[in-house]
Amino acid sequence: MMNMKRIFSVMLVLLLALCMGISSFAAVATPDEVATEAGKQVEVKFELGKVAAVNGTFTFSNDAMISGVDVTCSGLTMGHYNPDNNMIAYYGDAGAVDCVITVTLTVADTAKAGDETMVNFTYETSDELYFPETPVFQELTACVYIAGSEDGLDYSALKATIKTAEGLTEEAYTADSWAAMIAVLEDAKALVDNAETQDEIDAMTAKLQAAIDALVPIIPPSGDMIVLAVAAMAVAMAGAVVFFNKRRVAVK
Repeated sequence: MMNMKRIFSVMLVLLLALCMGISSFAAVATPDEVATEAGKQVEVKFELGKVAAVNGTFTFSNDAMISGVDVTCSGLTMGHYNPDNNMIAYYGDAGAVDCVITVTLTVADTAKAGDETMVNFTYETSDELYFPETPVFQELTACVYIAGSEDGLDYSALKATIKTAEGLTEEAYTADSWAAMIAVLEDAKALVDNAETQDEIDAMTAKLQAAIDALVPIIPPSGDMIVLAVAAMAVAMAGAVVFFNKRRVAVK
């Protein structure tokens, strides 16, 4: 009976150790699927567990949907992300630690409802500050997609055009053209999430874009025009001085 208890105790300890090892080193993407909108930023975290070094590369199944990528690492204190090839290399100086790679994606303004991109992370890790000669790569994936409205209507183009209009400066345009654009902008904002058909949304998008295109800029005088104006004033003043002097001579 004593031997059975010992065997059971040893098995229990081994089982707990195995579970702890699995929980420490299990890699996951969080979340593995995330909805977003055009023009927004979204984060995907790749939790790698306890590692001392990591190398990897990110690829995207739909590059056109992404306008910007930034990568940071927590846990490992040294290394870098190369935006030219989406490669990372991070390592620490305190042994194996919990490592989380955070990918921040900026979704393009042109993205539409139903668009998606798979974020693929191919990587190798090490418990030491060096990697074996023969790399052992693993892969994690996450899906980032543009959610449509509940009624199936796509407001992404309209929202992008509204964002463009809201980014303009009133002082740069004539009062009449600005007032006309603002009136259309208010109608467009009121339509968001309240349209009945896609044609209605598309027509409003086109109308707002036309109002933006019709804005009349206030053109300040260029540097050359200012120089010419100053020169003309100088000539006029010189002429006036000459005329005045002549009159004084004539009076004498």
